[in-house]
Amino acid sequence: MHSLLPELLSKIFIIYATDAHELYNMRWTRLLLVCRRWHDIGVATPKLWSFINVAEPTSGVYHTHPSSRAPEMAIARRIEAQLARAASYPLTVKTVTFYPHRGVIPDALQKYQSVFWKAESLASISMSGDRSQIANNLRVMAAQSHPVLKDVTIMCDNTRFIMGNFPIQPTPAGTPVDIPDSILGAPSLSTLSVIGTQLNWALIRNLKTLHATLEHAPNPPLSLKSIGEAIGRCPRLEDLRIILPTGVALSEAIVSTKTPLKHLRKVTFRGTAD
Repeated sequence: MHSLLPELLSKIFIIYATDAHELYNMRWTRLLLVCRRWHDIGVATPKLWSFINVAEPTSGVYHTHPSSRAPEMAIARRIEAQLARAASYPLTVKTVTFYPHRGVIPDALQKYQSVFWKAESLASISMSGDRSQIANNLRVMAAQSHPVLKDVTIMCDNTRFIMGNFPIQPTPAGTPVDIPDSILGAPSLSTLSVIGTQLNWALIRNLKTLHATLEHAPNPPLSLKSIGEAIGRCPRLEDLRIILPTGVALSEAIVSTKTPLKHLRKVTFRGTAD
């Protein structure tokens, strides 16, 4: 291994961390302890540091008791180290926002409930949790340009989940969160997966994956024709999943497109049974 070029060893580290599912939980950093050479190469490989998970997966939930501040400080230090070492490399960010009724957000993590990344470096964003905080973050992102953004996943709370063929209805859904036009119109966007949001379907184009769970009829009313037209503007579409609002019958949801969808391999289109 000592004879391998640094570039090759760096690629091996990335393959290992990816295959072992250790990019987000940072367990791959054990490689840095092998020797000084491995440490220096790992630290200098920005891709390894570019997968940022605000809700550290091994901790389960954040500790908010005054005597348990160390985990939050460790999470904050980890995120800052990742941002510094990833530098301008495209970032993949997963963030789970706090629910206000679950307690006070630890001081060390306040910053990371908001938009803490540079828009020009954001390649993938997954936001889930409290609807109001997600809406605030999206409003900040609306004023930004996202030239390398490819993947967007937004999952708001109190949504209508699907298990098998049966919907599970939790507490009533809140007002759908608007996805900013600047995100939908991002030039590199190829994957869009949303629950509990409202879309400008006229901006949907060139997607490879489109998942949309619509909680209830939006205002203005949902145009099923606009969904069909949006699908027609995605000739490379591979994976399509549309869950219509309660009360919209499948017979009303027949959509057609003149664009041949040659790459389409998965389709789910669900509404209220007639």
